[in-house]
Amino acid sequence: MTLNKDTTFGIEIEQFGCTRPDALKAIREALTTHGYTLTDEHGTPIRGAQGHLHYYNVSFVSDEHPDRRTFIVKSDQSIDGGEYDFLPGDRRAKRGGIDPTVDACWEIACPPMHFDEIPLAQTVLRNLNFYGARVNNSCGLHGHIGVDKMTPRQLVNLCRLAYKYDPLLIAAFQIDEERLNGIYVQPVKRSFVDGVNRYWSENAELLESRYLRSIDPAATMSAMMFQDVANLQRERYRTINFGALAMHGTVEFRLFDGTMHAGRLKTAIHTVYGMYSRACRVKNVRNGRIMVLPNRAKHDMNIFGIHAGFAGPEFKTTRKFLKANLGGQYNGRRLERIAWGITAPTADAMTPHTRQCLTVVQEAESI
Repeated sequence: MTLNKDTTFGIEIEQFGCTRPDALKAIREALTTHGYTLTDEHGTPIRGAQGHLHYYNVSFVSDEHPDRRTFIVKSDQSIDGGEYDFLPGDRRAKRGGIDPTVDACWEIACPPMHFDEIPLAQTVLRNLNFYGARVNNSCGLHGHIGVDKMTPRQLVNLCRLAYKYDPLLIAAFQIDEERLNGIYVQPVKRSFVDGVNRYWSENAELLESRYLRSIDPAATMSAMMFQDVANLQRERYRTINFGALAMHGTVEFRLFDGTMHAGRLKTAIHTVYGMYSRACRVKNVRNGRIMVLPNRAKHDMNIFGIHAGFAGPEFKTTRKFLKANLGGQYNGRRLERIAWGITAPTADAMTPHTRQCLTVVQEAESI
């Protein structure tokens, strides 16, 4: 099982304590470090040290991806930066200080990026941290995944997977309780999934035929997802949000707390890709929800990682952070090393428990 990397991703980084000019400078420096060409709003390459720099966004192109893309820095009123205090000797405080509730609560919206550009996103985060960006329990990290290549059936699978693994991922990422009880991040409701299932069972043939006739599947599925949901705006703030389908052709994952750690950022992006990969790979996902049991949470997360395609040294950091906050022990350690290609199994070395776990992992992924 390998991770499907054929689509694009996007992230929204919420932070405070960094002014807009500094945030734009952090983005420009990251792009320059990775060899991208800065452009103006018309796509013309910027010449010289300053050029014609825009005050609200940063546009860029590259040889591999010549289409112009843009980072946008915009104000976010949901962020509470009022408790932020400058540290003694902070160089920005020497300028006279700033009011974080007015001048330094920003959301950095990244453009569609490819899987091999994850290091660029990490460099942007590190530069923001250098320029004073901070996060608290009012900040979030939102991940988007492009679904323009998914069939309606695969989108239904993604919805069911999101409902199924919602408790496990909330426990793994230690979502702040105040955020879960607030407005902007709420678990997926069973009624939402039931509405999707009901609409799919009644309109599957119609949706599939429209998709095959190349009618935009995003708008069709967006209408489907909210056919039996009372209010689109309320559903937008679930841990998985299908409201961006019609506008951007993406599905949004809102279940990540704000972070200034590049490794945690990569883990969030990999998790989004893992959900996308499994939704595309399996034929059907059964309805149901995982119960997070303290004595086997790590075991469940290992099974999730194997199904998602987190195999090999490339995903070592992801596996570390996904299991860091979970309880229990994973007795099938040998299975983990076998499934992730670290070592080859031997009949003598495999315990009955490991052999049983390996059989479960190799079963059809319709579970």
